[in-house]
Amino acid sequence: MNSRMAVPITFGAFLLGGVAGYCLSNLGPAARPLLNAHEIAAELAERGLTLHYVEDDTCNAYLSTSPRPLDELLRLKAAPEYAADWKGVVMLLRTAPGLAPETADWGDFHWWASGNLLVYGDPALVQRIRKMCDA
Repeated sequence: MNSRMAVPITFGAFLLGGVAGYCLSNLGPAARPLLNAHEIAAELAERGLTLHYVEDDTCNAYLSTSPRPLDELLRLKAAPEYAADWKGVVMLLRTAPGLAPETADWGDFHWWASGNLLVYGDPALVQRIRKMCDA
């Protein structure tokens, strides 16, 4: 490569890197670094919302406003039509690329806390958690 091409290529890489950095920094909460249920629960507690934490055997977690046994939480169905059953309960579901559930019609029933963590359940509680974590 001659020296005349090195300057445009270097400048182009610099410009592209700057644009990519700007875009990535403005993608919002879904682009946050990967979070886990423990981090979300700790962040909520620091902000004054202490919820009961129950983890299942796959490292997904349930947060609830009152104590609930795991077997009761495992019977909850994850779909908007069952929102009433989730009163006071949310699940923090770990996902992997290509394995995440389709959430386009879930509305306030869900929130993507990060690219790998879906919060769903009681719509009021989901949105409260979202506002507290976004603040």
